[in-house]
Amino acid sequence: MKFKNGLLLSLLLLAVLGIQACSKTKPAASPDVGATTAVTASSAPTTAINSATPAPTEMPTPVPEPDQLDIVDTTSLVNTTGKTIFKNYSNSKGEEAHTTVAIVSSKGTVILADPYDLPKKKGIPQADIVTSSHGHADHHDNAFEGRTTARMSNNMEDSFTVKDVSAKGIVGSHRDNVIEEYSENSNTIYVFEVDGIRIAHTGDLGQDELTPEQLKKLGKIDILFTRFSNKTDYGASAQQSITVITQLKPKIVLPTHYELDTVDLILKELNITDRSETETLTLDLKDIQAIKETKYIFLT
Repeated sequence: MKFKNGLLLSLLLLAVLGIQACSKTKPAASPDVGATTAVTASSAPTTAINSATPAPTEMPTPVPEPDQLDIVDTTSLVNTTGKTIFKNYSNSKGEEAHTTVAIVSSKGTVILADPYDLPKKKGIPQADIVTSSHGHADHHDNAFEGRTTARMSNNMEDSFTVKDVSAKGIVGSHRDNVIEEYSENSNTIYVFEVDGIRIAHTGDLGQDELTPEQLKKLGKIDILFTRFSNKTDYGASAQQSITVITQLKPKIVLPTHYELDTVDLILKELNITDRSETETLTLDLKDIQAIKETKYIFLT
């Protein structure tokens, strides 16, 4: 009986020890719905990246259309108005380079005065007369001048007629009052007679005033292209422009080189209040004759 009781006690002790061991070691839980959801959620960043808005495609930088130097542009300066037209005909539109003037007669004869950086996307401009007042680069377009078939006059005392237009060069000075033809300081004033209208382009005239001899050669001027600049380092001054405009008394005055404050100063001094701007000026002799006071017009 004692043996049986001892055996029973031993078995009971082993059972208790086994239960304690089992409570300390827990088996890993089997995956359930929650675990599956967690795995799915962990893939969410990949899904979000795939569904993001794609970056915008960069447009290629447009390649400028090349100049066409081997053909002639016969359409850009056509005149069908029956009057004379005037344009600032250059790619460069700033104060420093506002020198190139295109004049087209009612019959279509084209003058380019002081050509600089001319448009050539359609070819070199068709022209009949080309004049350059002096040798500075901003009054020349070498690519054009080397290819044009126009009658050219380059800073020289000259007189000629092409079709229905007459032209005359009158030597002047770029920086002072010393007038010497063919010198580095010379600057030629060109006068054109177009459809009965007399037009002067003074280039970079730097004289304090026009001489009596120059005034005689110039004669009556209806339209004047001249500097509205006060840059003395380049031989320009507002007072020079005031004096020349006063001497010539044109019906219309238009700027070549200019500064806006200098324009205001000159117009105020001359009491010119009629001022406007246009891309193309179109008029005839009757329009000129109807003008009572000098007008200032800026070609854009």
